[in-house]
Amino acid sequence: MVSPAGRVSDHHRLHDARHTAATVLILLEVSSRIVMDQMGWSSPQMIERYGHVTDRMRRALADRIDGFLSTLTEGPSEEGQAAT
Repeated sequence: MVSPAGRVSDHHRLHDARHTAATVLILLEVSSRIVMDQMGWSSPQMIERYGHVTDRMRRALADRIDGFLSTLTEGPSEEGQAAT
């Protein structure tokens, strides 16, 4: 992002680093209040503006949904079955 000479490259802007920082904090599952504090924001709407949904977040959600759905389709556990 920054050249060895200390110049910001043409295709990156220093402002982009704010988006990256917010997204990293969200990926680390930092609470909204701490994200706001670290980024210097007083409004939670700024998290929506600067934070981005990543493929990693989408995958984590898909895994959680898969885990939930698999609990619905499993039969009763051996412990829960009555002896016959």
